[in-house]
Amino acid sequence: MPIADAKKRRIGRELTDWIYLGIRTGARRSTLEYQTLKQDDPINAKAVLERAVNMPRRARTRINEWITTWDGIHGTGEGVVFLADCLSLAGTITIAEINAELTTLEAQAQTIIDHNLLDGWTLDQIATAIENALEWEAKDWIFPLPESYSDIGLVDN
Repeated sequence: MPIADAKKRRIGRELTDWIYLGIRTGARRSTLEYQTLKQDDPINAKAVLERAVNMPRRARTRINEWITTWDGIHGTGEGVVFLADCLSLAGTITIAEINAELTTLEAQAQTIIDHNLLDGWTLDQIATAIENALEWEAKDWIFPLPESYSDIGLVDN
């Protein structure tokens, strides 16, 4: 296998692991960190829950930013083609499946945000909801967030 294909396969595996494992594990770890911080450092405790709720949105933003950057260098549409090649070399997951998984995770996060903003859920209730929904192991990833990205804040009820 040429080195270029090996690198593509690594990227495909990394993207798959990140979407299917990393987001869930990161969110779950954030809830555990929240439990540790909530008494002595409520500001950082809230921040780790905000990070957990924003993980799916952050992932999509990172991927979109990467695609935009790749397209700027290689031509419009080439970023998606490259990622599709990477995913096909890594296994059977498609971009459509990655998109569907992110959409599901974003919907779950939005439900939690809505409960916080509209129903007055406390941070403890948010942490419990995340823990109940997300229990996976993490892998490393390479898709950095753009500097212009910002998380959605939660209301302290």
